Amino acid sequence: MIYLDYAATAPVRPNIAARIHELTLGSLGNPSSLHRAGRRARMVLEHARENIASNLGAKVEEIIFCSGATEADNLAILGTLTHGDSRHQHLISSSMEHAAVYETVHRQSQLGRSVSWLKVDEQGLIDLNHLSELLRESPASLVSVMIVNNEVGTRQPVEEVGKLCREHGALFHADGVQDPRTAKKLIESGLVDLVALSGHKMGGLHGGILFVKQGIAVNPQIVGGSQED
Repeated sequence: MIYLDYAATAPVRPNIAARIHELTLGSLGNPSSLHRAGRRARMVLEHARENIASNLGAKVEEIIFCSGATEADNLAILGTLTHGDSRHQHLISSSMEHAAVYETVHRQSQLGRSVSWLKVDEQGLIDLNHLSELLRESPASLVSVMIVNNEVGTRQPVEEVGKLCREHGALFHADGVQDPRTAKKLIESGLVDLVALSGHKMGGLHGGILFVKQGIAVNPQIVGGSQED
């Protein structure tokens, strides 16, 4: 069989599968436990975080592990909006976003949150002039735009989006699931505040990563222990 559905998910790479097999056969415990198995699990977890941060050009403390990219996107948006210290209470997004973003923003609109939808052309490309207008009207905004569309492949001008957000003092959340390479460039350039990524689009396991730029306050959306803050 020739596999051609990489836009949906990527087959697990053999070296990743071998590493997971090795770890699951070992005596890994709960990373929050103080015994030897727990400490070993914590070392594995934090080593993974260090590798990811290094590969993305980020700081270790800027990486949050999530169950998947849907949780990462949700946390980026809702975690920012619901934090008591955040002044960014207006949402700007587009109808071309992945459901993890679109449905989250749409639900906030239904709940009475101030939301603006960006104009898009026939190819699904957002209108930067419209974004500039919206940011002039509402500079204290959270802008959520994906890097590459998962269905039609449209590549959004995310560098320009980031520059406009910096110019107006808005926050920029990018869904980078389809293009981690550009996500890395955005992080290294300082043009983005929050980025969602997913292991299963890169030959890894299902699991999400949220980059949160140092200094950005995010309120937890899952109530429980202290794992991942």
